[in-house]
Amino acid sequence: RRPIPLAIMDSRSRFQAFLDAAREMPRAALVVVLVGLVVTVLVGVVSLFGDGVAATVPWETTEPVTSVGPAAVGPAASISLERGLVSTTAQTTRGDFLYRISGLVRVESRKNGPFTVECEVESLSPGSQVARTIRKRASWPRPSDDLARQVVPDLASLRFQTKGATYADVSLRDAINAYTDSVRPTLTEWPGYFEDRESWIWTFPEGPGAGTVSLGYIVMFKTSSRPRGRVTCRARSEKASGRLSTSFRQQEWPLASVDIDAAQSSQQSDVE
Repeated sequence: RRPIPLAIMDSRSRFQAFLDAAREMPRAALVVVLVGLVVTVLVGVVSLFGDGVAATVPWETTEPVTSVGPAAVGPAASISLERGLVSTTAQTTRGDFLYRISGLVRVESRKNGPFTVECEVESLSPGSQVARTIRKRASWPRPSDDLARQVVPDLASLRFQTKGATYADVSLRDAINAYTDSVRPTLTEWPGYFEDRESWIWTFPEGPGAGTVSLGYIVMFKTSSRPRGRVTCRARSEKASGRLSTSFRQQEWPLASVDIDAAQSSQQSDVE
């Protein structure tokens, strides 16, 4: 037989010593230790997932973002930025709040062929960051290989502490009610993560087809500074490309400072 390595023997002896100590430990003390372990695990779970309390937080102000376009993408296509909105909640007693950027990319096309649109919303508010839902970024649409099947939820539950609540339920469908009106295959990607910006890539493998296609987007930021930033979009066909950009800045400032009462809990089921 091969000898047992000293490291394994040492580990076994330590484990046996632990078992011997546990046998000699008074039952009351052992119960205290076990209760402590259970409490530690429960605290970890609560810190990871929160206590589940959510308050419905309304958008206190909504202002338009300047529409731009069309920008030509070769002789047979163009893109425009339309129906842009910047919406903000009231500030909490800590001074932070949420703001939402939403809008549509209009694609005009007169031919088929692969076509790609990439858009980026960048927040230029100092200290701002993309907000988070329970598991993902507060960004829509989600990555998908079939955009038409995605449904805009009524509400999004964000990790944002308000008075007596761990999450803030904010509305989405008042901004856009669909991510696309195209029936042609459309793929959606998040190209990468940056704290102060969000991007989407929409790919039409067969092209958007002849006519007009709308692509909707929403992203939410958490900040304590005046909302401002820019939206930049680029489009590419097989032989051409185009680009356009617009900026936004919250006009109503400072915001009302009203903390949210947790009694306004959400009762709607369509929450993401």
